Amino acid sequence: MLTKDAHFAIIEWTSDALREVISQRLQAAAGEYRAINSLDALCTPALRGAEDELLRVARPSPRDVVMLVEQMFIAHVGRKGPCDRLEPEDLDAAIAWYKRLERAGSP
Repeated sequence: MLTKDAHFAIIEWTSDALREVISQRLQAAAGEYRAINSLDALCTPALRGAEDELLRVARPSPRDVVMLVEQMFIAHVGRKGPCDRLEPEDLDAAIAWYKRLERAGSP
Protein backbone atom coordinates (compact mmCIF):
# COMPACT_ATOMS: atom_id res chain seq x y z
CA MET A 1 0.00 0.00 0.00
CA LEU A 2 2.86 2.39 0.61
CA THR A 3 3.88 2.33 -3.06
CA LYS A 4 0.42 2.34 -4.61
CA ASP A 5 0.62 5.96 -5.78
CA ALA A 6 4.36 6.00 -6.38
CA HIS A 7 5.54 7.50 -9.65
CA PHE A 8 8.93 7.06 -11.20
CA ALA A 9 10.66 7.79 -14.45
CA ILE A 10 13.37 5.92 -16.27
CA ILE A 11 15.90 8.05 -18.10
CA GLU A 12 17.23 6.44 -21.24
CA TRP A 13 20.34 8.05 -22.72
CA THR A 14 20.76 8.11 -26.48
CA SER A 15 24.12 8.01 -28.22
CA ASP A 16 23.62 11.61 -29.33
CA ALA A 17 22.94 12.76 -25.77
CA LEU A 18 26.03 10.92 -24.52
CA ARG A 19 28.13 12.47 -27.29
CA GLU A 20 26.91 15.84 -26.07
CA VAL A 21 28.04 14.96 -22.53
CA ILE A 22 31.52 14.17 -23.89
CA SER A 23 31.54 17.39 -25.88
CA GLN A 24 30.52 19.51 -22.92
CA ARG A 25 33.12 17.89 -20.66
CA LEU A 26 35.86 18.47 -23.25
CA GLN A 27 34.82 22.10 -23.72
CA ALA A 28 34.82 22.68 -19.95
CA ALA A 29 38.26 21.10 -19.63
CA ALA A 30 39.60 23.11 -22.57
CA GLY A 31 38.66 26.37 -20.89
CA GLU A 32 39.27 29.25 -23.25
CA TYR A 33 40.14 26.82 -26.08
CA ARG A 34 36.52 25.74 -26.51
CA ALA A 35 37.14 24.59 -30.07
CA ILE A 36 37.81 21.11 -28.67
CA ASN A 37 34.40 19.49 -28.67
CA SER A 38 35.20 15.97 -29.83
CA LEU A 39 37.76 13.33 -28.97
CA ASP A 40 38.72 13.27 -32.65
CA ALA A 41 40.41 16.66 -32.14
CA LEU A 42 42.76 15.01 -29.65
CA CYS A 43 43.37 11.68 -31.40
CA THR A 44 45.81 10.41 -33.96
CA PRO A 45 44.22 9.45 -37.29
CA ALA A 46 44.42 5.80 -36.20
CA LEU A 47 41.98 6.53 -33.37
CA ARG A 48 39.36 8.57 -35.21
CA GLY A 49 35.87 7.55 -34.10
CA ALA A 50 36.93 6.72 -30.53
CA GLU A 51 33.61 8.03 -29.24
CA ASP A 52 31.76 5.38 -31.27
CA GLU A 53 33.81 2.63 -29.65
CA LEU A 54 33.39 4.10 -26.16
CA LEU A 55 29.63 4.27 -26.63
CA ARG A 56 29.54 0.65 -27.83
CA VAL A 57 31.39 -0.52 -24.72
CA ALA A 58 29.91 1.63 -21.96
CA ARG A 59 26.52 1.22 -20.43
CA PRO A 60 24.33 4.07 -21.69
CA SER A 61 24.91 6.39 -18.75
CA PRO A 62 26.84 9.65 -18.54
CA ARG A 63 28.73 8.37 -15.51
CA ASP A 64 30.14 5.35 -17.34
CA VAL A 65 30.98 7.30 -20.49
CA VAL A 66 32.77 10.03 -18.53
CA MET A 67 34.68 7.40 -16.52
CA LEU A 68 35.83 5.72 -19.74
CA VAL A 69 36.97 9.00 -21.31
CA GLU A 70 38.80 9.93 -18.12
CA GLN A 71 40.49 6.54 -17.99
CA MET A 72 41.59 6.96 -21.60
CA PHE A 73 43.37 10.19 -20.64
CA ILE A 74 44.88 8.56 -17.55
CA ALA A 75 46.23 5.70 -19.68
CA HIS A 76 47.66 8.16 -22.19
CA VAL A 77 49.40 10.32 -19.59
CA GLY A 78 50.79 7.21 -17.88
CA ARG A 79 52.13 5.95 -21.19
CA LYS A 80 53.27 9.14 -22.98
CA GLY A 81 52.96 12.01 -20.55
CA PRO A 82 50.72 15.02 -21.19
CA CYS A 83 52.01 15.55 -24.74
CA ASP A 84 51.07 13.97 -28.05
CA ARG A 85 47.68 12.79 -29.22
CA LEU A 86 45.53 9.96 -27.96
CA GLU A 87 46.30 6.63 -29.62
CA PRO A 88 44.52 3.28 -29.95
CA GLU A 89 46.54 1.91 -27.01
CA ASP A 90 44.92 4.51 -24.75
CA LEU A 91 41.43 3.44 -25.80
CA ASP A 92 42.33 -0.24 -25.43
CA ALA A 93 43.64 0.37 -21.91
CA ALA A 94 40.50 2.28 -20.93
CA ILE A 95 38.23 -0.47 -22.26
CA ALA A 96 40.23 -3.17 -20.47
CA TRP A 97 39.97 -1.15 -17.24
CA TYR A 98 36.21 -0.74 -17.68
CA LYS A 99 35.69 -4.45 -18.35
CA ARG A 100 37.64 -5.31 -15.20
CA LEU A 101 35.32 -3.01 -13.25
CA GLU A 102 32.28 -4.64 -14.81
CA ARG A 103 33.50 -8.11 -13.87
CA ALA A 104 34.06 -6.90 -10.31
CA GLY A 105 30.53 -5.49 -10.33
CA SER A 106 31.70 -1.91 -9.84
CA PRO A 107 30.73 0.62 -12.50
